[in-house]
Amino acid sequence: MLQAMFTIHMSEEVMSNASKDASPPSESWSLEGLQDPVFELYRVRFPQVMAAYGDYEVEKTKQDIVYHLQFLEESVWAQDPALFIDYVVWARVLFKGLGIPMSWLQDSLLCIRDALGDSPSDGMAKEHIGKALMELQKEDADASLLKVSSSYHKEMKEYSDRLVEGRRQEARQVVMRMVDSGVSIKEIYMQVFQPAMYWIGWLWQNKRVSVAQEHYATAATNLIMAELYSRVAESPRIGRSLVATSVSGELHEMGIRMVADIFEMEGWDTYFLGASTPKDSVLEMVKAHEADVLAVSATMTFHILKVKELISHVRVAMGDKAPKIIVGGYPFKISEGLWKSVGADGFSEDAEAAVALANKLVEQR
Repeated sequence: MLQAMFTIHMSEEVMSNASKDASPPSESWSLEGLQDPVFELYRVRFPQVMAAYGDYEVEKTKQDIVYHLQFLEESVWAQDPALFIDYVVWARVLFKGLGIPMSWLQDSLLCIRDALGDSPSDGMAKEHIGKALMELQKEDADASLLKVSSSYHKEMKEYSDRLVEGRRQEARQVVMRMVDSGVSIKEIYMQVFQPAMYWIGWLWQNKRVSVAQEHYATAATNLIMAELYSRVAESPRIGRSLVATSVSGELHEMGIRMVADIFEMEGWDTYFLGASTPKDSVLEMVKAHEADVLAVSATMTFHILKVKELISHVRVAMGDKAPKIIVGGYPFKISEGLWKSVGADGFSEDAEAAVALANKLVEQR
């Protein structure tokens, strides 16, 4: 998303990566319920660590194990270790920022590996853990760096700084000065809001800002986007409609909201459903507005199965009348071809590319 150019992938194209030899997990396969055996194994192996823990540390350790298992399960379902490796590298940076030894992360992964069974899917999970552990042995300098690209880097940095400092009105003034000088709202979305949110997210991951500061920055940006929306809606209509949503359980909505607003700027009639929308509600909106395209977002890897379930739900219910469906979000950037595995018609890495893809899909229909 931070590159200057983005590739659009469509279902008519041949995936560059060959089909994976391993069979997908059976419908009944899951890592749910494994957290207690893993924690017990961790407790037995590292009594000196557990002896120093209070109730809070014990609960945090259990929650970390749950997260590890969720991301591991999704990487196995997608048959792509890159998803789990990326999560483990992210966790390494987070642990480092918290002052937690990397060995604690490695030890918990080893406990998960040793608690797994002997099924083919368990074997794949062990393979993914092994590859992630190998990645942890590499130098981690590059893992903690984020190269933010923006045509308006000075303004983006000033905007980010004001938000981190809790000065929303001054951050708003940065944006309004750009609007008054003739910078398009689309450019502000793509060159200020988007990279600023990535930058502040990186600061949080490295413990340079608090959760409260990160949430404040997100809320403030949503308010400024809402103020700009009246100008967005002035674009001439082109007679095409989009329903944009996050899947049930997905609480991150800014990315898909930006996508919906960019579509609106390009003349589409958009219906943004926000975060954590149940699949029946999505289907209802798609039918009610005869959507040409459904855009589905998932930021967290462990929501990929819900994306697949939503797409299947819409296709089964609507048959030939189903809209074209595009997906986006961080997991789809990590795993090439994941968009096809969930049954989508295409994937794009940013909002502008999503508009181009949607127009092409509708024209082909």
